[in-house]
Amino acid sequence: MLPTLLAAVALSAPVPKAPPIDLSWKFTKGDVFYVTHEFREEISHSAVNTPKLTRTRTETETVVYQVTVSATDDKKRVLQVKFLHGDESDSEEGDKPTAIEGLADRTTTITLDKSGRITAVEPTAKRDGGRTPADELLSESNLRIRLNTLLRAIPGESLKQAETWKADSEDSPNQSPSYVTCIRRNVSGKVGETVDGVTRLTADVSTIYTTHHGETESMRLTDESGKQTVIFDAARGRVRSVEETCALDGLLHTDLFGAEDKVRTILKQTTKITVTDEKPKAKK
Repeated sequence: MLPTLLAAVALSAPVPKAPPIDLSWKFTKGDVFYVTHEFREEISHSAVNTPKLTRTRTETETVVYQVTVSATDDKKRVLQVKFLHGDESDSEEGDKPTAIEGLADRTTTITLDKSGRITAVEPTAKRDGGRTPADELLSESNLRIRLNTLLRAIPGESLKQAETWKADSEDSPNQSPSYVTCIRRNVSGKVGETVDGVTRLTADVSTIYTTHHGETESMRLTDESGKQTVIFDAARGRVRSVEETCALDGLLHTDLFGAEDKVRTILKQTTKITVTDEKPKAKK
């Protein structure tokens, strides 16, 4: 009788709830880690029968960089970012990876607030000898987009399993008096299961990509079905990996020789970011 009674009591006892998980980066002065950022984009137009796969210096490349935490306090974190190597390829040129000229050994300083939001980016010093393909990739706006994909992939607060969060961002990778591009992202995330201190997070990502020439909007691409998966090491306070896919679809308004036209444009983008303690080897 006693064993049966004890078993009944055990079954009726409330199951303790799992405590919240601190889903924020933990930066300690002197920490060093390495990031491999891979981006692939497939571009197709309604006027082309076969989708065109293009790898370019700003839209499709593999870039490896080293991050060193140089300072931390109650208000900010300062990161030194050193680009080690990168390659790009183009299917129209045989799809053979070639090194991104002018990228190796370029450095920049990134300042974050307590929540992990970028507050300042020190432009990378340009090399002697004129402009290189790496200069556009390392512009302040493009650096913010690249780094935010990693640094803002987690909520930056403590949440329990199955809880949700939202985040949004707006960046302008290209901006001049007559040509402005704006990328707006809205992320709706959910905390998944934690196993051995590693938490899986998933998110729906909606994106709006617009381009203006003067006052006229020439292109609007949207995607409401983007997906993101993040693997986060809660014990170390560090993202292990980020994978994201989206398919931007919309119309490009053209004005060729005074004749207006519309072309349907689809951009299928895949981003994969991995963070390691060891320096990745350059591809041969």
